[in-house]
Amino acid sequence: MEAYALCPRPLAGVSDWQAGLDALGFDLQLRGTMIPLASSGHLPAVRRGRALGFECSIVPFSELKETYPETDFAGSWPCVYAFWFGTIAESIGALMAITACVTSVGGSPSFPRTVAC
Repeated sequence: MEAYALCPRPLAGVSDWQAGLDALGFDLQLRGTMIPLASSGHLPAVRRGRALGFECSIVPFSELKETYPETDFAGSWPCVYAFWFGTIAESIGALMAITACVTSVGGSPSFPRTVAC
């Protein structure tokens, strides 16, 4: 499955992302030291002792518009985080991370399509 966080600016780093999770009261702990850039990368995370990591990367907004031409993204977004996850546990982690991401930088979540693997 996939989901996106549409943001007016990038997160400053994993520590800021974690601060956003903490501020929302989410018990997800990001274990990565860097936000994967430009290409897909695994972002490890833990919740209640269970691994809930997911794939995450920054993608160009133009790529997202090309992939989903029928979707109205309500403007242009300078920073788009793409998330891919395959299990229910991973989806919980990813949705918490997306919420914290967009809340922290004033963005918007986007779920244009859900694809089962």
